[in-house]
Amino acid sequence: MLVVRDLRRRRSRRRPRQGRGGGRLGGVTAGRRARQGRFASATDPQGAGFHLWQAQGFEGAGLLNAPGSLGWVELLCRAPERAVDFYTTVFGWSVNASEHYTQWGLDGADFGGMVTMDDKFPPEVPPHWLPYFAVEDVDATAAAATDAGGTVLMEPTSVPDGPRIAVLRDPGGAVFGVYLAGAEG
Repeated sequence: MLVVRDLRRRRSRRRPRQGRGGGRLGGVTAGRRARQGRFASATDPQGAGFHLWQAQGFEGAGLLNAPGSLGWVELLCRAPERAVDFYTTVFGWSVNASEHYTQWGLDGADFGGMVTMDDKFPPEVPPHWLPYFAVEDVDATAAAATDAGGTVLMEPTSVPDGPRIAVLRDPGGAVFGVYLAGAEG
């Protein structure tokens, strides 16, 4: 969920917001949580869905990167250059790109990354955001997810110069990643 200062102003535009490379903020639907804030659901130009949050009484997640909490988000898409153009134009994010991985940042702190969906991803898998939760033991968490009726989609693995990670699916079909808390690369 992305935090915005004035959700009403973003929604009041009759035409979707145009990015330099033709990116549009599309498919916006909105709502309100009494005394907590306003929200909207939207899609990026490649179809990856995301949510916007304008806080009122509830600021949002107060704990990040601690075991059991959200710690990282990753965009999986087929056209990374379009994603960079869209998110830097619309939200002002910074990009720290290397040969193997691109990281998103805001106010000098990285909060997520981007993976190019190559031929390892079936064509029917759409672009999407993948949340990662911090855990104390990736292997034990993957085993516990399986015991609870979930599925391991990517076995626990150690990323070179990064943390140990796994990708899981819960019994309801939600996909998420886990990573070893405190081992951020």
